[in-house]
Amino acid sequence: MTIVLDLPRQIDEALAADIEKESAFVSPYLAGLKVNNQRTNIAVELTDSGKDAEVRDKVERFLDAMLKRVHQFETKVFLKNERKDQGPFHQDVHAELKNRGWLHDYGAGHVALNGPPLHLARALDAARCRGGPFRATWPAPKSGNQPRFFSSAWTSRWNGP
Repeated sequence: MTIVLDLPRQIDEALAADIEKESAFVSPYLAGLKVNNQRTNIAVELTDSGKDAEVRDKVERFLDAMLKRVHQFETKVFLKNERKDQGPFHQDVHAELKNRGWLHDYGAGHVALNGPPLHLARALDAARCRGGPFRATWPAPKSGNQPRFFSSAWTSRWNGP
């Protein structure tokens, strides 16, 4: 037996999916609950047609709770940070820096930086010394290394996902 219940408003796709997923816990006599494509009503399938009133009451209370819990708020964008350059991202940063002559492999797990990456490393070192956000993750500077040496394990994190 199938019962069709109207919803008080059109619901969004995420709420419809949550209602269908969590409906398994509503009643043992509920065989299935399906939200229609317009998301304006719900088809309830029963395993026992004699329990129609009991299941209808439980489903209506369940729907009331689900609809009260989720509100549709109008979203406002206060700040949008988008990339201005639409060029491609580099997948192998290590190789690209090497091709530009800004990174040199010295073996034993060490690399040396030159040019803009070295200037960035110095700026991050300065921020680290001032207690900036990189303090915990940035390797401690070693004095006397010109150009700056890093562990290759640390620079391999630049390659992205």
